[in-house]
Amino acid sequence: MKHGDITFQVRSSNISLILPNPCGIRAHSVPQPEITNTIGAEDDRSSSSSSSSSSSSSSSSRSSIVVTAVVIVATAVVVVVVVVVSVLVVVVVVVVVVVVVVVVVVVIAVVVSLLLILL
Repeated sequence: MKHGDITFQVRSSNISLILPNPCGIRAHSVPQPEITNTIGAEDDRSSSSSSSSSSSSSSSSRSSIVVTAVVIVATAVVVVVVVVVSVLVVVVVVVVVVVVVVVVVVVIAVVVSLLLILL
């Protein structure tokens, strides 16, 4: 990326600033300070917080599994009740239809026999 006479170069994790050098001055590299292990201490704290967050996420995952199981069982119970009630309704309707047909047939037979006797 270039802006006027100043050039910025970005290479992987290295960012350098190239300024115009009319006098031919050579730049010396600046030694980088050593990084102490402060990240490790933060990692310990973050790992303990991540373990507590993982335990809370596992407990929430367990509760979601329990809720899912309760919903599945409740749905199964509702389906069974609906099927049983439907079968009972069909049986009652069939019995009522059979009784009505038998009564109608008996009434017709009695009327026909009375008419034959009277004539």
